[in-house]
Amino acid sequence: MTGVTDVLVVAPHPDDDVIGCGGSIAKHVRDGARVTVVIVIGRERSALDDAVTDAEFAAETEAAAKALGVHRCIRFDEPSRDFTLSRRVHLNLVRVRGRCGRRWSTCPTTTTTTSSTGWCTS
Repeated sequence: MTGVTDVLVVAPHPDDDVIGCGGSIAKHVRDGARVTVVIVIGRERSALDDAVTDAEFAAETEAAAKALGVHRCIRFDEPSRDFTLSRRVHLNLVRVRGRCGRRWSTCPTTTTTTSSTGWCTS
């Protein structure tokens, strides 16, 4: 055990947690930490994205979190278009952080091709 007991992963979009921090999540779970994932923005559909229902997509998101051993997965379902970090979103993140303990360190992803992929904090 690394001494980290609670880990909070904040992912801007669905699946950014798994793609950007999946390895770190698995390591922290293996080491005994309770991992909470927050997904800020809701599902963004493209014109070709009609094969999977919203319920199925939500179930996939939960299944991925469960497969990694995530203790709790929280979805804010903020709109993707014209997203702004509002006071409400900020306060929601503060509340979640308060429930996840006070020990923090950052593990930013460095191998992604987009600047919006999530980060891990513990």
